[in-house]
Amino acid sequence: MSMSKAADHYPATTLHEARVAAVAGEQLFVQLVADRGSGPVATHVALPAYQPTIGDRVLVQEGDTGRHYIVGVVHAARGAQLVTAAGASATVDQEQIALRDAEGSLLAVYDAASGELVLSAPEHLKLRSPGGRLSIEAESMTVKATAVQWAVGHWDLSATRIVDRARDAFHSVEGLLETRARRVRTLVDRTLELTARRTSVTSKEDTRIDGKRVLLG
Repeated sequence: MSMSKAADHYPATTLHEARVAAVAGEQLFVQLVADRGSGPVATHVALPAYQPTIGDRVLVQEGDTGRHYIVGVVHAARGAQLVTAAGASATVDQEQIALRDAEGSLLAVYDAASGELVLSAPEHLKLRSPGGRLSIEAESMTVKATAVQWAVGHWDLSATRIVDRARDAFHSVEGLLETRARRVRTLVDRTLELTARRTSVTSKEDTRIDGKRVLLG
């Protein structure tokens, strides 16, 4: 492929649409749409974190020294990609936007077609709102994790049905633990222990204790 210099007649303040024609390491060449006869033009990237791909349609501007610079992206041929200095990247592939860390691990994916957002973290995932309010609204919610820790000033949970499954469950309350329900049923396979300084059982109607043996004292 023959490479020609940029035409001198382009005003320095004019933006030109071009297509990325060749990418070889740090060397980048674009084909100006308005002047296909001039051949590919050596160009420099002036967009922070932009990674050019062959076929991208970009906006090119000529500087005072005659060098050409990419100052905008009209359309990304294979999906746009932004890369930070540390190596983290954000890419666009059709309807999906993906965020990856410096090691390439997937952190977040948003699918515009389905409206699904998936967040993942190799080690720790934190949701912080120190001075505000965190709200989660969903038709159904499933949490699967080795460990989950919540630290909030006020916890308000509204649900049609709540199902908890655990090998061991511990509740530690410094003040009052109160349960209000129309019916309460507790099923225990082996032993039920209730220990308190004082115990009060009040029924408006019947109170029934049924067992093979009832031991008092």
